[in-house]
Amino acid sequence: MGPPFRAVQKDLFLVPLDLDLAGFRNFISAWVYTDPRLSFVVDPGPRATIPMLMEALSGIGVARLDYILLTHIHLDHAGGTGMLLGRYPEAMVVCHPAAVRHLSDPGHLWEASRKVLGGLAEAYGEFVPVEAGKILTGEAIQKGGRALRCIETPGHAVHHVSYLLDDILFAGECAGVYLEVGEGRWYLRPATPPVFKLDPWIESLRRLQACNASLICVGHFGASRSASALLAAARGQLDLWAATVRTFMDLPPEEIVERTLATLLDEDPHFSLFRHLDKDTQGRERYFASNSIQGILGYVRQRHQGPASG
Repeated sequence: MGPPFRAVQKDLFLVPLDLDLAGFRNFISAWVYTDPRLSFVVDPGPRATIPMLMEALSGIGVARLDYILLTHIHLDHAGGTGMLLGRYPEAMVVCHPAAVRHLSDPGHLWEASRKVLGGLAEAYGEFVPVEAGKILTGEAIQKGGRALRCIETPGHAVHHVSYLLDDILFAGECAGVYLEVGEGRWYLRPATPPVFKLDPWIESLRRLQACNASLICVGHFGASRSASALLAAARGQLDLWAATVRTFMDLPPEEIVERTLATLLDEDPHFSLFRHLDKDTQGRERYFASNSIQGILGYVRQRHQGPASG
C-alpha cells in the first residue's frame, strides 16, 4: 500500500478520505499545503476519517498547522475539525461568519445532517465542537509573508468560501463534483442540494474565474490545471440542468428525476461520462445526482410560481 496522500506539486498534497461504503472511494478529500512559512489543511473531512488525515499529515511531515480552512461546514467537509484540533491545538479555524455558531455548537447541524443523510451521517460520524475562540473569519490571512485570500462563494451552501493562495484556488464544491476519466476528459456533476438559487452561484463562479488561477483544487475530487475551463463548464452545466428540470417540472413526481437524468446523460457532455465510472461510483453518483435535481426542482418551481430572489 502506498502513502495515504498524493503530491500534486511542491508543498501541496491531496489526501483521499475513503469510507468503507460502496462508491465512497476517491470522493471525499482534504488538501494539505505546507512550507516553512505557512501550513494549512482545507476541509479536514468527517470525524470518521480524521485518523486517515492524521496519518497522512505525519507522512507528509507536518509537525504543526497554522490554519484549518473550511470551505463550508457540511458534515463530509468539516465534521472532524474539532478532533483535528486535538492533534494540532495551535491551529486556527477559518470559515464564513455564518458558520461560526454552528461549529461551536453543532447540535442542530448534526440533527439536520441525520435527517437529510440518514445512515450516511452515522457513517461520517457526529460533529466535534470547535471552541469559538479558535475560529477566524475575514477576507485575507497574512502569515510568513504569504497572503491567503478568502472569497465568499455562495451556491452549494450560503456560507461557502473559497481560498486563493498565489495561483492555487481551493474551490470546495463551488464547481461541483469532478472526476478525471482518462484521455484528458473529466466527469462533472453539479452539487445543488436544497435550497438552490441559480444567480448567486453563477456569480460565485464568475468571481472565481476572475482570480485567473492556474490550478483549481476541488473537494470532490482532485485538481485541474484548466481552472478557467472547469469553472466555465460548471457555469454552463448549472444553466443546462436548470433548463432541463424546468422542461419536466409538470410531470408526475416519480418521473421528473428519471426523465431529467436520462436527458442529461445524453446532452450534458461532462455528466454523460457517467458511463465511464466504476459501477459502485455510478451508484453513488446516481444517488447524489437525484438529490441535485430535487434541489433544482425546488428552485424552478419557486420561480415559476412568482417573483423570488436569486
